[in-house]
Amino acid sequence: MYRSNANMRVIITYATDDVRNLRVDHRKCRFRDESNLAISDIYSVNLCQSQCRAEMAIRLCGCAPFFYVGVERAHYNICDVQGMICLVDHVKKSKSDGDHKTRDKHSCACYPTCESEEYVIEDTTTEESETDTGGTKLSWCVPNYPTVRMKRDILFTLPDMLVAFGGTAAFFLGCSVLSAVEIFYYCTLRLYFYLLEVRRQRTRYIQHDSRTRVPTF
Repeated sequence: MYRSNANMRVIITYATDDVRNLRVDHRKCRFRDESNLAISDIYSVNLCQSQCRAEMAIRLCGCAPFFYVGVERAHYNICDVQGMICLVDHVKKSKSDGDHKTRDKHSCACYPTCESEEYVIEDTTTEESETDTGGTKLSWCVPNYPTVRMKRDILFTLPDMLVAFGGTAAFFLGCSVLSAVEIFYYCTLRLYFYLLEVRRQRTRYIQHDSRTRVPTF
């Protein structure tokens, strides 16, 4: 009997609220509750790839394998015997021809999850037991949990950009972002309201002058 021991290290990645506020195509990752999949309400890379392969099978043979997760939930057409034979033929043809273009054409563009737990095997040991009962016994452990904790965050946000721009403008021009906002205000809104008030006063003066004018005979 053989006994195998494995020591594992856990790498935890979590994301801040600022990351969630970004668009999915901007941050290039999805949270588990942001599923866009037809086969599951929970998002994961494996589920995304499973749906991608099921849709590829439907394009090639008009059906999806019965053992794929969520095919009933997505109302996919389940393969019968002829459908499975069709899929096997396409797999054999792809392997024999080395059709990289076909694989690239049907490649799955699945974003990673924004938060994840990854288990990495650091070392393994195998020893033979004195009792010859046959079989293999596997044991694994995590000596230190968690060993690595990573954070996914935004390094440069819009407020950071305004602060950096204001500091640069203050250093080179002697003004700040607030000064630029005041200049914009005086050149646009303040000028507009000033001209509007002048127009109103002129209208009132003309109306008052027409009422107080003495008629001549």
